[in-house]
Amino acid sequence: MRADRMAVRFFAAGAFLLLCSVQDLRRRELSVRFLLAVGALSVVWDIVSCAEKSAEPAALMLACMPGLFLLLVWKVSGGRAGAGDGAALLVTGLLTGLETTFLTLCGGLVLCALGSGVLLAAGRVRKDTRIPFVPFLLAAFGGAAYVWYRN
Repeated sequence: MRADRMAVRFFAAGAFLLLCSVQDLRRRELSVRFLLAVGALSVVWDIVSCAEKSAEPAALMLACMPGLFLLLVWKVSGGRAGAGDGAALLVTGLLTGLETTFLTLCGGLVLCALGSGVLLAAGRVRKDTRIPFVPFLLAAFGGAAYVWYRN
């Protein structure tokens, strides 16, 4: 895919994660309507990209795997992990591809673990406190976007 189109996709994914982060911090949940709307637009964008031969369908399906993994964790854990987090990562995958989405997930997990550990050690949260995950995904996405931009 051309660099200018990827830059637009990265900007869209960053704006999407920023809006999701604000929702997650304020309400501790993500709007299903918003996720579906942006997800549908991403799918249409990907269909057009495939029709123009600027994207491969197999690569787009692989890009969904990190988000599907989080949705599987949500299902297996009985809802202890957030379904919105998986849906947000799924949309991010549709916009940016597998490598960036995988880096975003791994970075988000590390940042969340570090942030949770600091909050727990400082006595600001308890073991059972639910901490919003999408802001950590946003921070990790910033790092992944930087890596993509540098290459």
